[in-house]
Order: sequence, then C-alpha cells, then structure tokens
Amino acid sequence: MNVTSINDTPHYYRHTDNCINVEMGKVGCATDSASVLHTHRLTHCCALAVLSKWNGRWYQQRTLLHITGGNLFYGITSESDRRPDLASRWLAKLKSELVDGGKLIFVGGIDCASDMALSMSIHQIDDEGQKPLHELLTLPGTEIMMAVALGLKVHPNGEVVFDVAGSRGELNQQECLSILREEG
Repeated sequence: MNVTSINDTPHYYRHTDNCINVEMGKVGCATDSASVLHTHRLTHCCALAVLSKWNGRWYQQRTLLHITGGNLFYGITSESDRRPDLASRWLAKLKSELVDGGKLIFVGGIDCASDMALSMSIHQIDDEGQKPLHELLTLPGTEIMMAVALGLKVHPNGEVVFDVAGSRGELNQQECLSILREEG
C-alpha cells in the first residue's frame, strides 16, 4: 500500500479541483478515476475509508466517513433532515460492497490516539448486540490499515496520505491485530 505521512500542513491542505472534502459528520463517495477523498480536523472523531471494485488501476467505489466523536450511532448527519443518523447503517451498505474484497482504512483522531480509545471506537455494540465496525474491519479478503492522524487523503489508486501532525501515524500490523482483539 502506498502511504505517505506528512507534517507539511500548507502542502497537505492544498486542494485541487478533483478533491472531495468530507466535513465532520458527513460521507463522501467517488466512483471516477480522478477524485481524491479528503477529511481533516480529526481530534475526537474517527474516519473510515472503504475502497472496493479494484479494476487493476483504481478503486471504482470509494467512500469516506468522518464520524463525529467516533460515535457509530450519532456520528453521521443525515443530508435529508440534518439530524443524527446511524453510522452503523452505512457500515451495512459498505460491507455489501466488499463482497469481492477491498481496502479499509480506519483513522482515529489525534486526541484519541491510545490503543484503548481506538479499541473503544471499533468495538461499539449496536442495538442487536453486534459490533458492526469490528465486523467490517475483520472481513475476510480485505486489506486493513489503521492510523492516528489529524487528516487523510485517499487517492483513486489506494494511495493514502496522512497528516500526522506529530501523532502516531500509521500503525504496524501487530498494533492493528492487538486493537482488533481488544474489547475496549
């Protein structure tokens, strides 16, 4: 996976015409070969990028959620009525897009950088007693990446650029496995 960690904030925030900025509590989607998904100001929030339908050059379906406070139940604002929506509803939709595999990128905000905080976000239990984010991150046939960062950009080819802002940045495989095993 192509990953770049940067601290050069002016360069990081330089947007191009093909940049889709995902604000707090929102969801951005792209299906073309040029659009870059971007979110920033991840402090107590978390972000989830889901990339699927790889055609050999780029992911034909890309979705980025900026989940307010890392809360799966009130972290997304509905576009239709501007009220809190269940982020977990999005997770069910995204799970169906990963039937043929894909890539998942989970990013905790810089004020929630501990393994415990990341685990608490990932292991949230819904009304049916399920852990929808954990289930998504442990789907067979998917590649996962975890990081702690202030922001990220996701390019169509799967390249990820983190604004680490002095935080942990990308986690290694052992750290990811440990967090996924934890129960928060």
